[in-house]
Amino acid sequence: MDNIYLHAIYAFYKRYRHEDTIKKLKYILESDAILSRRLQMNNDPYGFNGIDYISLCDYEKRNLHHKGMPDYTAYYSYIRESLSLMFPKDKIEVIKPKMVDFIGLSKSGLDRMLELGLSKEQRYSDLYDEVQVKDIVPLTSLNGVTMPLDKMVKGFIPENIATSMVQRELEQIKELLIKYNHEVPMYDIDSFISLDDDQNVKTLVKEYYNKI
Repeated sequence: MDNIYLHAIYAFYKRYRHEDTIKKLKYILESDAILSRRLQMNNDPYGFNGIDYISLCDYEKRNLHHKGMPDYTAYYSYIRESLSLMFPKDKIEVIKPKMVDFIGLSKSGLDRMLELGLSKEQRYSDLYDEVQVKDIVPLTSLNGVTMPLDKMVKGFIPENIATSMVQRELEQIKELLIKYNHEVPMYDIDSFISLDDDQNVKTLVKEYYNKI
């Protein structure tokens, strides 16, 4: 599975939120593409991708990071927190950004990120596993969906109810994929075990539930 790019469609402070995930997934499926902010009529310029570029994670480089910051990657910050759309590397033409030092979330850091993200000459990032695509990523080459199953499992309810909730959420996502003619395999992001097998889902939920 190393030869893939992943695009996280929702990440909110390391918390998986099903309703927001479904809303964004439906929008992408209706568009039949991942669109840049500008094409979504969203003019929020913050981020290294600015308003004209789409960020993807190069899965093969997910463990490359700044010294002493193993969790500061696109993979750990976004992909492991969200439903992600999967594409084969040989089907997507990407831009490898120029690496800069860790930006952080200070006012000066965010201002610097804004400036670099809007650059018309060069793409930049402080994430070693980030790549970018201009304007649009069509879903024609979509070959899978990954899910952060461990983030979906809630430990404050009985295990059997947690299992049923996860199964219902996965079924809703599958139904959307089928409706929009993108019936592709679904995988758990940590193990890459198939989530199309109900027994696999039950086993993984039990495993993650017992870790909470």
